[in-house]
Amino acid sequence: MEIIFNDIAIHYQFKDRHDVIEKMKIGIEALLYLRKHDASFKICSGEKLTGLEIAPGYYFPQIFNESHHALNQNYKTAIKTFFVNFNGITCEGDKFIFEGIESVQCGLAYKKNGMVFSLGTNDSFIKEKIPGKYTSDGITCETVEIDNISEKKHIDIHWIKLGTKIYEANPKHKANYGWESPMDLNDNEAQYVLGRAVIAGDEEKHLIAKYQNIYYSFRCHWKNYYHGYQDNSMPEDMKRRLTNIPPIT
Repeated sequence: MEIIFNDIAIHYQFKDRHDVIEKMKIGIEALLYLRKHDASFKICSGEKLTGLEIAPGYYFPQIFNESHHALNQNYKTAIKTFFVNFNGITCEGDKFIFEGIESVQCGLAYKKNGMVFSLGTNDSFIKEKIPGKYTSDGITCETVEIDNISEKKHIDIHWIKLGTKIYEANPKHKANYGWESPMDLNDNEAQYVLGRAVIAGDEEKHLIAKYQNIYYSFRCHWKNYYHGYQDNSMPEDMKRRLTNIPPIT
């Protein structure tokens, strides 16, 4: 999964140092949540955040000098991962325009029916959709909206487009407790396997996987939430599907 960084946001500033820290935390929590449920998740941009003044008198590198109490090392590492070590992208001529500011990155996101991640430097960037204009030729414009993520609640709003799959244990499959086929994996392991499971049939309501020589089924019980269980008795044609793909390690 790839999300394009909203570079229009860096044309604005946070209110002050406190605003930087609090909104960075909110954004990072959303990105870490996406990474947890999709190990391939990436933020893409044409350039890195380096020496920018992101609040009056406060520059981006100062984030890494904040005390552990204000911003712990996990946040700092994530900020470096997502905002310094961007995945590069090549943009075309399509442009998204917000309050007169043009962005080919956001233009690419709209053209691909993708979405952007925004830092909360403007009230419009903390909403699930960002309004603006789109032009593919630099002459004609249309009024559009881009799907946006700036905090965790937006992930639940955009779950279909994101395609995230979230494991949620069901008590009836608890080992030595439930009355159904047991799930012997803990929640983190199950999430890991779910993220690598394949479709059993014609729809994503039923996913299957083989992990450490055990077969598993995952069933969608609500939106993009799945529960799972051991399923060594699954039909042979499903097992054959799993033998033709790289094993989960």
